[in-house]
Amino acid sequence: MELKIYENMLTMADMQTLRISCDLPILEPDMIKTALARSLLNLSAVVDDNVVGMLRVVGDGIFVFILCDVMVMPEYRNLGIASALVTYSLQCVEHMLPSGVVGVVSLFSVKEHVKLYKRLGFTALPRGSRGPGMQTIVYGK
Repeated sequence: MELKIYENMLTMADMQTLRISCDLPILEPDMIKTALARSLLNLSAVVDDNVVGMLRVVGDGIFVFILCDVMVMPEYRNLGIASALVTYSLQCVEHMLPSGVVGVVSLFSVKEHVKLYKRLGFTALPRGSRGPGMQTIVYGK
């Protein structure tokens, strides 16, 4: 298997296909278009000319970065694709950072993937004087 990773080539159709394969809800096309346009970076994992995984980086582009939408089609899991996407994204973030600036890269992980992210250098919160990673759900009106 030859894996290729491409920057900012992810299409709306590819993202929707990945969401469906990962049992995530279908999104309206305008939502995907906006999400891709507002991303600092999107990565496509390609095997045999097929997009089999993705990752988006969002944030302020200065010192705060968030990895999101890390997805790999079920039949391509456990082959190192998610690890390759995360590693590649971290290298890209290093290049986005202004010289001498320390950046923070965050993510929210499902329990099943915590070991993967720890192996790639992420620390689970809480840590030291920092509080736990937290999130809430807000419903649009």
